[in-house]
Amino acid sequence: ELDFLDARSGKIQGREALAGPGAKDARVRHTDEAGGKVAAALPAAVAFYDAKGGKRLWRNDGLRAPERVKVLDAGVLVFARVRGRDSPRLLLLGAADGKPVWSADLLNAGPPSEILLEAGRARPLLYLWEPRAGTLAALDLASGREAWSFRPGGGEAVLRFAEAGGRLLAVTKSGRLRILDAADGRPAGGDPPGEGEITGAVLADDDVGHGVVEADPDPRRREADPRHRACEHERERRPQDGAARRDKSAQ
Repeated sequence: ELDFLDARSGKIQGREALAGPGAKDARVRHTDEAGGKVAAALPAAVAFYDAKGGKRLWRNDGLRAPERVKVLDAGVLVFARVRGRDSPRLLLLGAADGKPVWSADLLNAGPPSEILLEAGRARPLLYLWEPRAGTLAALDLASGREAWSFRPGGGEAVLRFAEAGGRLLAVTKSGRLRILDAADGRPAGGDPPGEGEITGAVLADDDVGHGVVEADPDPRRREADPRHRACEHERERRPQDGAARRDKSAQ
């Protein structure tokens, strides 16, 4: 069963039985919530709900081993396991009916749990860090086709990234800041171009619940801006070998 609880009281507002008698596996593998909607990855299906009350909006059965889901304005993004390899297939299911919009095979990205993902805020792009390939890429949300890709070089792993002001700001494991044009992935800003310093200041972004690293090198401007706050950057190990290849097909 999948329960929907009131965040304040803890009382159950809705409940759904995920499988009938005799079902071998009805475990919820992963859930995600955004904009008042909840997506749940089941062993061979993805279900989509209204977060308030738990009313089911749709369910797509017959998917092969969905492992991870992410709710977007455009629909539900699904990482599905592919037999014989650990890099997943990426699918977008439409928000209205759960039907596949497109699919893309991430042939050398790494396991779904290690892939960093961020939807574009000002552009209809999906940004991905593929740890095994060592590639930061942008996919077109409408078609799933690759818009651009960028390799930091030197075997550097990206720990986090976010879009702000038309740029994609990425923090690497070595503590460097990579500054890219969000539209085409080319180095932008900084001195030298495409690079900046990390000083422990981030631009607070409460709308999306994460920090954006600020690239302004002038400490006077940083200190004068009330949007900045101190932050410690996590440094976690991620693999970054191999080369990225994709095979995309519209559905």
